[in-house]
Amino acid sequence: MNDLKSSEYKILRDEIQFNRKFIFERALILAGGLLAAKAFFKAEGLFLDLLMVMILFLLFFNLWFTINRLRTNGRIIGYLRLFHEGEFKERWEGWENSLNKYRIWNAVNKTKSREIRESKTYTPKFDSGTFYSQIFLVHILIMIMVSFALIVLDGNSNLVNIHSLSNSSWVLKTSYAFVCVVVISYAIYTLKPTKISNIIAAETEIWKTVENEMGKNLKTKQATLVSFYKQKSNDLKRSILECLKNIEESKLSKIVKPYNIEQIHGTIIGVEKLPGFKNPINSNIWYDLERKAQMEFSHLKEIVSDHFPMTIRFGGFDKSFRSFKSFGKIPYQRTFQIQWETGKIILVGWPHDNNDFSNKALYELRKEIEDKCKIRHKYAKYNDNDLFIVLGDLTDLETFSSKELKKLKKESADLEEVVRQYFSNNSFDVEIKLKDICIAKYTCQALPVESTTTYSLIKENFDSSLIKNLYLND
Repeated sequence: MNDLKSSEYKILRDEIQFNRKFIFERALILAGGLLAAKAFFKAEGLFLDLLMVMILFLLFFNLWFTINRLRTNGRIIGYLRLFHEGEFKERWEGWENSLNKYRIWNAVNKTKSREIRESKTYTPKFDSGTFYSQIFLVHILIMIMVSFALIVLDGNSNLVNIHSLSNSSWVLKTSYAFVCVVVISYAIYTLKPTKISNIIAAETEIWKTVENEMGKNLKTKQATLVSFYKQKSNDLKRSILECLKNIEESKLSKIVKPYNIEQIHGTIIGVEKLPGFKNPINSNIWYDLERKAQMEFSHLKEIVSDHFPMTIRFGGFDKSFRSFKSFGKIPYQRTFQIQWETGKIILVGWPHDNNDFSNKALYELRKEIEDKCKIRHKYAKYNDNDLFIVLGDLTDLETFSSKELKKLKKESADLEEVVRQYFSNNSFDVEIKLKDICIAKYTCQALPVESTTTYSLIKENFDSSLIKNLYLND
């Protein structure tokens, strides 16, 4: 863990330095580019005018880009101050996890976030570096010079004789003047140095607020609707154990943390709430649609009951089977994957009706739950029809060199081919019945048995109030 934290610190420090590169030079390069283009193309007339308008907008964009880079640096520096060097060192959980909380908090607390950023309480002033003031002035001066040339010079770089301008030239020059005034005024108002005068102190304060308000939610109870938790059919159990055996016997065993057979499950739909709210606001609707929707549980049991039993096929797909694809892959590939990008090892099956895989039973179930219960599936935007099973995690990747990882990925591809061939030749169906489905209350997404509580849908006391209470901390 210390190696990973040290590596993160170095990467973030490198990003800060990278964000500071060429900040001053880009404006001069743009101005020089205009002069070079004029000389090279012998630009004059309307072509020269359009060239100057383009440079004007590029200067504005570069100034906007610069201020956003500095804001990013402020966010990173605030994080490093607190989680690597300051009071929250013991709460470190990684940049991506912390950034996810930061984004959620800022999205649902826009007013408070703006007040902190605009407050003069969090000083010292211009703690983001006084150099932005000079950069801002250079950009504005060059933009004014370009605007002057655009408005008062003719195509031959001579001063315009206002008495000899045609009506069309008057309209053109007036339009240029309007565009220049709008662009420069907008830049002065929105990108002025005071907008980031206390950015590091303000971002540090925001990080503190996020951690103090959401840090307590690290162990927030969440819920998910799953199948085959603990209890599994013989075929499914045998195939899972075969996968784990192949992994254990491969060279990948040193980087794989397999799940306990009991905790392995097929996800029907996640029922996670957005942290920081008393009411159960669906997290996936917020993440995907940026809309706060309170989940309605009164119809959940009824909807699920109407869709089961359901038959799921695992395996039996050779490389030529292309009747459907899942996440851009043919079923042969998708059945078993070692996903380096997510760090997960997965097994996937699909619903069918007498070998008709146009049956979208899982997708239709998830869509109806979203429409009637405001509970959105994590992969809803992909029209997901998979029964997705995670078998284990890839771990300790940071301890390997690039050369070693390249070799492990080759081993990974070989292992995938072995397991896919096994499933291609050993297909089986699993019938999911209502008794196989439960809602799981968890604090760890892998649903380890020791920290997960399940509630069967066939129990008489299973109702909407039971689900609402799942989110309460013990």
